[in-house]
This record gives sequence, C-alpha cells and structure tokens, in this order.
Amino acid sequence: MNARIGCFENVDDSDVNEYQRETMNEHVNARGNLIKCLRGTDLKIMNGSTMSDKCGLSTFVNSNGSSVIDLCIATNSVFHFSDLKVLDMVHSFHLPVHVSYFRKPISEGKRIHKLRWKDNLSEAFVKDLDKREELFGYPESILEYIDNIRESCRKVGMIRNSKVNNTQVGGPKWFDNFGS
Repeated sequence: MNARIGCFENVDDSDVNEYQRETMNEHVNARGNLIKCLRGTDLKIMNGSTMSDKCGLSTFVNSNGSSVIDLCIATNSVFHFSDLKVLDMVHSFHLPVHVSYFRKPISEGKRIHKLRWKDNLSEAFVKDLDKREELFGYPESILEYIDNIRESCRKVGMIRNSKVNNTQVGGPKWFDNFGS
C-alpha cells in the first residue's frame, strides 16, 4: 500500500483488545489517512500484529531514515492463520516481507463435513439452489452464495461426515526433504 499509518489500530466495535498493533514508525502521511477506510471492514493490517513482526519493523530504509510504508492487509479469517516477517535484505530500499499461512489445526477424532460430488444428484442440486434463490433472493455476497451451495449439497446428500485422524490431515510431507 506504500503509506505511513502510524499507530492505526486493527480495531472494530467487536474486538477492541484483540488486534493491538505495534510500530516503529508513528508518523502518518496523507496516504496513511486512507487506511481509515478499513474501519468496520473484515480487513486487518498484518504489519506489527503477527508473531514474527510484533514490534512493526521498518519496511523502508534509506539515508534519510526508515519507516513502515509497505503494508500487508488480510481478511480477518486469513489474519488469524498467517504470519508476516520483514526480511533483512539489502537489494533495495524497500525490505521484502514474507507472509506465510498455516492451517487451523484439526483435532484428531473430530468429525468434519466433506463434499463428495455425485453426478446422479447434480440435477437435484441445481433445482435446490434455484429454489433457494427464489425463496431468499440472489445472495448479496460471495459468502452467502457459498453458504447456499453448501446447504444445497447437504440437502441432496452430497455432504458426508468424516472422522479425522492425523494421517489424513495435511497429506504427505514431501516438501520436508526439499533440497536434501
């Protein structure tokens, strides 16, 4: 985003203490004021809010000083399962950031719902989805549309209940031996 936002907090009415940010740069510039548009949205600033960047490290360094101007913004659902790290490299005045995502752990033995598409039920699925739109109107967001798809799949019998065990979660660790 390339803006100086100072101590702008990741706060909305529902999570006053949940998303405290730290920063090494308290100055706000004109572009930084645009960040106020995040208030009341599902978007959070990762800089200064993650395990690897608790203090809000500078992302820009030159002979005039340093600042946090290269911002990473994530949706609330991604924010909870991600990490941001400012890398110490000297190829540019802008320091690269590394964003990593990790999945929410699933407890062994927990039951999860899996979709198993069945061609013989596709017509019933489409009819149910159409009926939902007739009853409730066209979804206003992609999340509502996904919920409608999920509910239609459940109703026609394409969702099955599966028990999780640790050998199923994550699949093979082929990447662990990369470069060995």
